[in-house]
Amino acid sequence: MIHRIGQRPGIGGGADPWGGYRRGYAGQLRIKRADYGISYNLGPAAEEMELGLYIEGIRQ
Repeated sequence: MIHRIGQRPGIGGGADPWGGYRRGYAGQLRIKRADYGISYNLGPAAEEMELGLYIEGIRQ
């Protein structure tokens, strides 16, 4: 099961110092390791994992 953390993904864009244009996205999500078949014991702190996604694009 994937659970979102927070409200909406962060989105931003604009001119960079080199005269180009960049756009970035950031988001976080939480997954349970049991949902992906990981059954070995990693301890109670590892039942869920938080993932951060950070993507940046440059206009060509």
